[in-house]
Amino acid sequence: MNKTITVDGPAGSGKSSIAKLLSKRINYTYLDTGAIYRILTYCFIEEDTSARDKQKIESTLATIKINIEDSKYYLNDKDVTEVIRGEAVDKLVAVFAQLPEVRGYVRSFQRRMADNKNMVIDGRDIGTEVFPNAFCKFYLDARLKVRAERRFNDLKKREIIGERTLEDIAQEVARRDKMDRERTHSPLKIPKDALIIDSSDSQIESVLEEMVNHYNNKIQLQSLDTNFSSDEQNEEFFKAMQEQPAAPTTHSGEFLDAKVISIGEEIYLDIGRKVDAYISHDEVKRLGEINFAVGDTIQVVEKARTRVGVLVSKYDADRWQGLLKLRERFKANDLVSGIVKDINKGGYIIDIDGTEAFCPLSEYDVVKSPRKQDEIGVHSNFKILSLDLKNVIVSRKRPLEKRYDTIRQEFFETAKENDRFTAKVVHLMNYRMIVSLKEGVNAIIRQKEFSWKRSGRDIERFQRGDEFEVVLILIDREKQRLEVSRRLAQPDPFIDFYAKHEVGSVVTGKIVSTERYGVFVEVENGVDGMVHISDISWFRKVLHPKDLFNIGDAITTKILSISKEDRKLSLGIKQLEADPWESMDQTYPIGGEVNLKITAIIKNGLYGLIDEKVDAFIHIMDTQYKDTQADFMSIFNVGDDINAKILRVNKFKHRLELGLKEKIDNPWEELKLNFDNKDVVMGEVVEIIENGVNVKLLGSVIGFCHVNQLDEVETKSIEDVVKVGEKHSFLIQFIDIEKEKISLSRKDFLISSKNMENSNVSPKMKLDAIIEPSHPDQDSMKEDTDSPSETDRNTHEKDFA
Repeated sequence: MNKTITVDGPAGSGKSSIAKLLSKRINYTYLDTGAIYRILTYCFIEEDTSARDKQKIESTLATIKINIEDSKYYLNDKDVTEVIRGEAVDKLVAVFAQLPEVRGYVRSFQRRMADNKNMVIDGRDIGTEVFPNAFCKFYLDARLKVRAERRFNDLKKREIIGERTLEDIAQEVARRDKMDRERTHSPLKIPKDALIIDSSDSQIESVLEEMVNHYNNKIQLQSLDTNFSSDEQNEEFFKAMQEQPAAPTTHSGEFLDAKVISIGEEIYLDIGRKVDAYISHDEVKRLGEINFAVGDTIQVVEKARTRVGVLVSKYDADRWQGLLKLRERFKANDLVSGIVKDINKGGYIIDIDGTEAFCPLSEYDVVKSPRKQDEIGVHSNFKILSLDLKNVIVSRKRPLEKRYDTIRQEFFETAKENDRFTAKVVHLMNYRMIVSLKEGVNAIIRQKEFSWKRSGRDIERFQRGDEFEVVLILIDREKQRLEVSRRLAQPDPFIDFYAKHEVGSVVTGKIVSTERYGVFVEVENGVDGMVHISDISWFRKVLHPKDLFNIGDAITTKILSISKEDRKLSLGIKQLEADPWESMDQTYPIGGEVNLKITAIIKNGLYGLIDEKVDAFIHIMDTQYKDTQADFMSIFNVGDDINAKILRVNKFKHRLELGLKEKIDNPWEELKLNFDNKDVVMGEVVEIIENGVNVKLLGSVIGFCHVNQLDEVETKSIEDVVKVGEKHSFLIQFIDIEKEKISLSRKDFLISSKNMENSNVSPKMKLDAIIEPSHPDQDSMKEDTDSPSETDRNTHEKDFA
């Protein structure tokens, strides 16, 4: 039957790296669960699939094909091994990994793989949800700072770190931890029966050795037959030992009664033969303190004949006699008393009345914890799990569980919320710790309940065995789960702070956290306040507080609001100074001119700074008269210095609103002075749109001619009548100076021209140099008509170029 080994743990704990090494070491196949989630995320990004589009996600999962060959990952036969490690996938993988459809797909993929091979699989719910009955489980953990540094160095090594800093990576890892723990489907948990390894201060080689030893012990436990009646070889051996005749023989393996002759580097014995027996120098050292004297009779077992005499062993004789006694205790299902003699990488060496036994780490305690040197010398009761000629495997956890069940039952019957206890640290993890309230009764302290401090980093100051007062805050009798609070067992420093301070007080503290929306400042031990990003500066537009502050910086602030009930403290930095915007219209009077440095250009205007600190904005409508966006974007560049006129002081948005067109002559004013409705003008077609054409007239003045006003007959295609770049005459229908709009009609001009020709009267026109000169013959003919005088002509003809 194929075996599955699971390696769970939070982001950056090193589970992928160690899982690969473990698979190579024990010759298993490695499956990187994270890579499968990354492949799916990459696929969704490529197909522009939203995490909310359930139907599209299910459709993609139904058709997608993922292959793994020679440590390379293929998506629909495309090698995506490298691209799935990019920043775009980094940002979204946690979002898609939460979706039940995605997790279900990955779970099925993992189980299909494990059906055919011995697998080592890593992830965040492998041992809890995907393979709850895995042969061997590990939970790898490390402190947040260590995991962030590993992640940062890995991204830097693969040259995909971008502009992100170590602090950015730490925040990403912390956010990922929060999402993994709080997600609805398959949250991150420690699997039952998993070996917990904190790799914060360990080299990868030592972690690997610990995992290999644990795996080997599991193999050994599985291979041992706990039913001795079915083990014929062992049964015959034990029977032979019990039925051995009193008179010794000289056959190897027989028990002998021997009288001690001398004790030195070697021990010589009289076994009633012509040749004496002896215990070797190596075994004398192994025996340590000698508990017999010359003349005493001891039992030994013959090992071999040598030139010196008969080699015997007291150690083997004692061990085999001990095995006989243990076998009887094992058959009777009795507990045995033992003492921790030594520690190895896989667990503890136990001395049971002189017989060595082994207790795997996973069988030593109810609470999963690493090996502890101070356990040496501890007496405990053990249950024998298996026994053969070479090994005795015992469990300290099984008897404890039975005894603790009774203790816990009594505790849950009598305990009440808000009860106080002295807690002892049993195990430390990221964001929480396990403490013992009494023998057999453990509880969890979450990071937020550890201290009144927002950061909760006090948790790192404690070690296993430390004691402190706690308050019971949660009793879940159904799940047999307890939660306690160290924070509530201490006086609330906020109450004292509230009594000493009021709104408007100035307080000094240090920055403990920077977020996009503001900074958190510790003003007293256990009292934090927040400076919102909008309360940092009167002038400067802050994109992220980390651009201005570092964690640990000392800072002076003013209290804006304080709530005793909610324990909320709102602080401000800019409020330390008077609001300069109250008198800004005096500093920068309306109508005055200022120099502006452009800092940003957007589609509806541009932003800039005045005197390197005051924000200002120029709307596109205030840059030029009736100019197009394309022209606007091409005229200005970020970094340009321009002179503008102050139009308004916006005290609400804390910025000056400026204008450029107010500094130049208004062509619309000139238009208003020189032209009226029904005048004829000539202009150039600059743009054809769906319902008409835009026509350039005087300077930047743009007029509009509707498609219905282009020709005397119905127009099917605008370009059949006019084309961009052509110049045509139009009749002005109306002018709206306020809205800067002018409506034109080519059709009215054509009709008017025909009527004038029929009546032998020229239409009233105002033309400029763009009108082509008249033919000389026509000029001579005009001299004989009632045409306007030269003075009148100069009066009417205007420049429309």
